[in-house]
Amino acid sequence: MSTPVTIGLDIGGTKVAGGLVDAAGAVVVRVERPSLVDGRRDPASAVTLAVARELMARAAALGLRVDGIGAGFPEYVDPDGRLTSHEVLAWTDQPAGPLGALAPATVESDVRCGALAEATLGAGRGSREVAYVSAGTGLSHAGEATAVALLERTGGALGAGLAILARLLDPDVIVLGGGLGAAGGPWRAALDAAYVARTASRPDAPPIVVAALGADAGIIGAAIMHRRAADRG
Repeated sequence: MSTPVTIGLDIGGTKVAGGLVDAAGAVVVRVERPSLVDGRRDPASAVTLAVARELMARAAALGLRVDGIGAGFPEYVDPDGRLTSHEVLAWTDQPAGPLGALAPATVESDVRCGALAEATLGAGRGSREVAYVSAGTGLSHAGEATAVALLERTGGALGAGLAILARLLDPDVIVLGGGLGAAGGPWRAALDAAYVARTASRPDAPPIVVAALGADAGIIGAAIMHRRAADRG
């Protein structure tokens, strides 16, 4: 009997990443393609479908059986797996249809997929409750004063917001994901300073940790999301 794997797709504004995820949550094959086509982001889900088909072919070549597809999109997704916004992607038809023609498919928000992966197998593993925050827009600077000030202000604002989150929800841990969330520098320093200052009056404030699964979090989370949906029937 062939080994089952799930295709996990992490669709973003600049790239589509996908992988074959085994039962333990390991990515055994990874594929990544730019999502920009003629200046449009993944028009009609063409890049998403191409990555899914490539992974189907790779699985067949390795003698692996694909049991389904989980796809995380950077759009608002309703409980029925339908995209309800055009914030990032140039989609036309709902992607669940063409993906479902390849294998049973589940569509979710990319942030929810990343959160599930980190809570299950990543930095939040073993915790009772995990808060996941994704800061995915990469920012950089060449030491220019205005750029540094902007990073410090945005980092401080998020740190203050996370202190409110900690007060309201009291999770065991707060996980920072996304490319910016995993970065250091003035943004993170300002975030930490604001968070510490606003939680100093309470004992044992939830720690803020960096996501452990890196670029694979969305892929793994999408695969887990599909498996759970399939188990629910």
